[in-house]
Amino acid sequence: MEHPRRREGVRNLPGSSHSVPENAKCDIHAERHAVANIQGETDSFGAEYILMCQECYDEYKEETKKPHISDCDWCEAKQAATWPRRDYEEGMSGRVYYVCQACIDRDNAKISDELNDRDFYCDYGDWH
Repeated sequence: MEHPRRREGVRNLPGSSHSVPENAKCDIHAERHAVANIQGETDSFGAEYILMCQECYDEYKEETKKPHISDCDWCEAKQAATWPRRDYEEGMSGRVYYVCQACIDRDNAKISDELNDRDFYCDYGDWH
């Protein structure tokens, strides 16, 4: 049975907002009603969710204005501003990577090139 605070096969990325369950309470302040349900840690097995009261949600929004600083999972750039990203070849429920802008730009260019290559998707040959 699936844990009530964890869902499997999640396609969204960390930081996604979800509906708040009825009568839910804040994970930090158990006496306060939750106003936000934010997707937290996400991996190929699923995701965990964080219920927040208004005070916690306001703090969260302020914190998310700052870039996430870590080593890039793809090029291993050290202490770069990174964003959560999935490798589309691994599927939309695959591992979440934290990657730098240069890697995002390269990945977007690769995807764009593949989509613009008519032979990649439309090689019907002479049979039609």
